[in-house]
Amino acid sequence: MAILLAQVEVQVGALDHAAESGFHWLPFNKLELQFYNIRHVQQHTGELCERFGAHGEVEVGWVGMG
Repeated sequence: MAILLAQVEVQVGALDHAAESGFHWLPFNKLELQFYNIRHVQQHTGELCERFGAHGEVEVGWVGMG
């Protein structure tokens, strides 16, 4: 885990936040792309939780802070 966290610091530090996203269909910069990706993952996680709950197969518990 320490290696992973160290690599995150290196890669995020090297990222040019003002550069274009790299995807012609996403008209914003790399920093905005990071927020977009976080929200995108949250949306799909919510959809999966909803589907699991609808079928009664898996109960996904809420994870809070503290």
